[in-house]
Amino acid sequence: MTAGMSEVFCNTSRLIYLHRLGLLDLLRQLHGRVVIPTAVKDEIATGIQLRKDVPVLADLGWLEERRAPLQVALEFPPSLGSGEREAILLANGVSGSVVLLDDRAARNFATRLGVRLSGTLATLVVARRRALVGELGPVLDILVERGFRMSRALREITLRQANTPSP
Repeated sequence: MTAGMSEVFCNTSRLIYLHRLGLLDLLRQLHGRVVIPTAVKDEIATGIQLRKDVPVLADLGWLEERRAPLQVALEFPPSLGSGEREAILLANGVSGSVVLLDDRAARNFATRLGVRLSGTLATLVVARRRALVGELGPVLDILVERGFRMSRALREITLRQANTPSP
């Protein structure tokens, strides 16, 4: 992590979506080092065992695994997965950190705790503005094809934010 940068904590979905786009290295380019909770490592390992299209974490030297605190007095929404819970816990324990989340319930919970967050679309917008990716329209189309949920309105907002012409 570069001096002055916030610590960045990531859940499973961000890793999977960017991997499936062939853009996983954007996390390294934008954040340097990224911390994943042990639960995320375990979720990815399960994906590998099930022969899912998930990244091989051992190939990503810029990822750091960290164990979340065991005893916490937070009541998480029941819909959150263990990776989301641990990412939020870790980020909540580090002042000024950022958690990378897409799930609406997870984002709402993190916001209530005062944890800064960022989504996959924000990552793509920043990458586009820094010329790390080309036109976002085709990237967003592939993202949706690969299971990412996004309304037409959100797609248009994302393209405008990235200064990419809309088709």
